[in-house]
Amino acid sequence: MSIAAAAATGAVCRLDSVGEALVFPSGRWGIGLMWKRRGLVGLASLLFCLWGAADAQSPGAGSNTPPQLRVGDLPPEVRAQLPADLSPDTLLVGPPNSDGDAVYADPSVLQALELPPSIAAEVDAVVAAESMQLLPVHFRLAGPFAAGAPFEARFPPGTDIKQLVEEGEIRNCIRQHGTYTPPEDENGEIYPGICLEDRDGDGAYETALFLPYLDQFPPRTIAIEPVRLEPNPAAMTADREAFSVQRRIRVAALESGVVRLVLEHGLAPTYRPDRGRFDSGPDDSVILPLRQDVAVELGGIIVRAERDGATWRLVPSGRFPSWLQVHDHGRRIIAGSLEYHLPPSPY
Repeated sequence: MSIAAAAATGAVCRLDSVGEALVFPSGRWGIGLMWKRRGLVGLASLLFCLWGAADAQSPGAGSNTPPQLRVGDLPPEVRAQLPADLSPDTLLVGPPNSDGDAVYADPSVLQALELPPSIAAEVDAVVAAESMQLLPVHFRLAGPFAAGAPFEARFPPGTDIKQLVEEGEIRNCIRQHGTYTPPEDENGEIYPGICLEDRDGDGAYETALFLPYLDQFPPRTIAIEPVRLEPNPAAMTADREAFSVQRRIRVAALESGVVRLVLEHGLAPTYRPDRGRFDSGPDDSVILPLRQDVAVELGGIIVRAERDGATWRLVPSGRFPSWLQVHDHGRRIIAGSLEYHLPPSPY
């Protein structure tokens, strides 16, 4: 089956649900797609899926060579969204290998501890909950950026800069959003990655590091007029790699005369909190006998049983002690008794 036929029939991509099911990965170079020497188009989700089909069907699939897709391979409804003057043989440049992982800021409170005065002793009732958030570090240019030959790249003040880590080295790299044309060297090779370096440590960035799309070409450095960076909190909050970590105490079971409480932690993207999944450790539960004024402690929260006619209510008090630790620039997270390792950042 051809790529176009596979996509059109839904065997590879569901065209009617691309916006929901497929999210173009947020990489170092920005959001959107490039075609060589022609710019970038924001059909990101669909084309990314089609690249997956191209990669799987091509010889050497799974190698480091970026998958290749031509305009003529696209379904008609997708091709209609591209500029009309593009030849069917125009090569669409597939997403490159990731060149760094997001660096996360220290955790901050997303939702402070919530303790209801009391809550009915029912299965899945949440007795206590608190959420923290981890945001990727972003800056923005405090002044203009200009790099000369051969790249002739210019960016205005306010341009987004994302902090990335690769093999322990932290870089501050320009983020491309929307439609753009990647810089080219004197041989026409594209260099989408542009990172800033402060080699003399004075707080201003005087060197631009241009990173090639293809690994066989070397990175290039160019001296620039020193430019400073300033915080960019809006970009941190909007970053699709931002996520929240929630801690909660939930009624896991209600049996004859007892309640089983469980301490759980869950991670979820901040833009889709409903996608989180909660887990607990083997020692993260406790049994509360349903007898007047009997209490147990779990995760720093004291839960007391209180009769309410023929039923029972749970009365929480106390607070969660510090429960979230972040290591390796945010790639390793310890929440209570659980440890999470983030996968590499997507392209």
